[in-house]
Amino acid sequence: MTEQDVLDAYRPLLTELIHKYSSYIPSEDALSEAQIVLLLAIRSYQPAFHGAFWADFARPQIVALLRELQKKKNVLFRRERLSLDATVNAESETPFSQFLLIEPPKVTQIELQELLSLAPDTAQQVGWRIIDRYSPAEIQQYLLLSEQEYQHCLSSLQIAWKTYNQENS
Repeated sequence: MTEQDVLDAYRPLLTELIHKYSSYIPSEDALSEAQIVLLLAIRSYQPAFHGAFWADFARPQIVALLRELQKKKNVLFRRERLSLDATVNAESETPFSQFLLIEPPKVTQIELQELLSLAPDTAQQVGWRIIDRYSPAEIQQYLLLSEQEYQHCLSSLQIAWKTYNQENS
């Protein structure tokens, strides 16, 4: 089996990761970078030390690279980082959590994915539905949440945003 055969075999997995973690990077550029990391992982993989090749060794390295590429791209475009408890702008008293219900988010899809990955599963589902413009009542009904559980999810999202902003500042 040649290196090209391996790259061809892993191409669907790499493509999936590229779409998930670096959707704003040109696909061919991201694929080239991911393939380089994959080949380096193959060459340095030791089963006795690294566990399962894809899940424990290669995939985490490729995801880290793709996230780093996306962050660099975001910096180039000066993506704005917002906090759930911060007001949207000087003229507004609306916190970010309510702003998501009013107009489209001012952050990239990758930032939203990173944020939501820091929140518990139920809070992630609430966050995506807020972004998709579901009302609080619709979210509660769809996810079978009480008002208290819904508020807890919003609190979890606030904590996730604080953590995300601390990690990325």
